Order: sequence, then structure tokens, then C-alpha cells
Amino acid sequence: MRMMGMLAVASAVVLSGCGGDDDEVEDLLRAPASLYFHNQLTDFTAPDAASIRVDVITNKASDPLFEDVGYSTDEQSGMNLKLAADTETVDFQVRNADGDMLDRGIALKAGSNYTLVQMGDVSGASSALKLESFLQQTPSIQSSKVGVRFIHAMYQQAGTAFSIGTIPDLQYGKATAYFSDTPNGSSRLEVDVKDANGGSVLATVSCAVQAGKVYDAIITHKGFVDPDMAMFCQQVEGS
Repeated sequence: MRMMGMLAVASAVVLSGCGGDDDEVEDLLRAPASLYFHNQLTDFTAPDAASIRVDVITNKASDPLFEDVGYSTDEQSGMNLKLAADTETVDFQVRNADGDMLDRGIALKAGSNYTLVQMGDVSGASSALKLESFLQQTPSIQSSKVGVRFIHAMYQQAGTAFSIGTIPDLQYGKATAYFSDTPNGSSRLEVDVKDANGGSVLATVSCAVQAGKVYDAIITHKGFVDPDMAMFCQQVEGS
């Protein structure tokens, strides 16, 4: 894979209203945050499709924001979340059939879009059970290329840092910056994922893309009980 230079992303300009007396009007005009949830939970101990199905609940409402979500292998639809301020830390709870799995606060900005990734194993180490948010961005790219950043969400490789193209050290639960690359002749983005310690190729993975668009590429397991590596791409909103 030939990686291009890291893409510069323009900073967003937040416009504030004149006067602050009418809080109701300000709340009404405040744009929601949008979240695209990917469930990459595995169950290698006692494989059960029901065990990895989750609800995602916030402290903003009693009903789940995302309900009964199974293992994610394709693009997901976004859900809007209304915030009480321009920036707010929202409490997220992830629950499966056995009860609460994870509880954490995530700082969100009104009008921003996020890829939200649940990773780990239902019976594995608690330190590998993560819910991570990644602020989506839309860097400028050539019409023949795609913008992409990579997210390491592969539980069985949690202790392995990935090397992808010019990216030397992608840790579990983290994401790279955005880069530009060229799709192959089949309109797929294909990359070799290497062990950053030694450089051996772990797998070659790909996902369908459209030239001129920007993607968050999640490197994870092919399925919730499948140890093989796969890559699932989420198009960034607005690209």
C-alpha cells in the first residue's frame, strides 16, 4: 500500500449567538452530535450470538440510543444525540443479556460526528473491553483517491501494534490520522497489516470504497467467533 502524506484538516469554526438570555432558543438551535456505532465484541470462550448483542444507553434518555446491535460488518446508520451545551460529557452504558458490561463518560461536541466502536471479548480481560469515540473529519482529497484513517479494534491482537504503510505503531483502541490512498481496480481499499515489532505481514484486508470519499477503516475480527482479520469501512458523514 502506498500511503500519501498526512492530510491536513481544517478546524471547524463555531459561531456563537448574540446574547445568552434565551436558553430555550439556544438549545433549540444547537445542532446534535451524530454517532455511528460499531459493535466489534467477540465471544471466543462460549460462542453465543446473543451474548454479544448490546444496547447502548445514555444518561440523556431512558430508551437505548442503539438497541439490540449485533456484530458489525458493514456501514452503520447514524443516530443524533441532542446535547445540553456546545460540549457535554455524556455517560454511556453498554448492556448485553447478562447486564451492564461497561460504563464510561465521553465528551461530545454539538454539530460533530463520531465513529463509536465497542471492542473486546465478553469473557475476556476487562482491560481490553473498550468503548471508544473517534471524531470524524473531512480532509480535502483528490477525486481519484480516498481519505482514510485506521482504527485497531481486534481483540485477539490487543497486545500487538499494527504497521500499515507508513504508519508505524497503531495500538489497540487507537486510530491513526487521516491519509490519502488510491483504491484498486475493483473499487476496494486494500492494505497489508503488519506486526509493528518485526514487520511480518499478519493479513491483507480490504473494504469497498468510493473515490473522493473519506472513511474510518476498522481493523477487527471477521466475525464474533472468527479469529481471522477483516477491515470494515464507515464513510464519514459529509464526505
